[in-house]
Amino acid sequence: MLILHTSDWHLGRKLHGADLHEASALWCRHVIDLVRERGIDAVLISGDVYDRGVPPTENSHMQSELSKASSVYS
Repeated sequence: MLILHTSDWHLGRKLHGADLHEASALWCRHVIDLVRERGIDAVLISGDVYDRGVPPTENSHMQSELSKASSVYS
């Protein structure tokens, strides 16, 4: 069984006022591609997936897309 462990994604975070949505989307796409290319069975995300208690709508689909590619545990 192959497990990919990542942490502290902080989706929805702004850095010095800059929106990081596009960078977050690229990161998620990279992880999804890696999961598919390497046949990873599960993705473990420790720490904070979202930067705020209520996930921003524009970021909430990212974890859902990853869940379609592999089992996700956060």
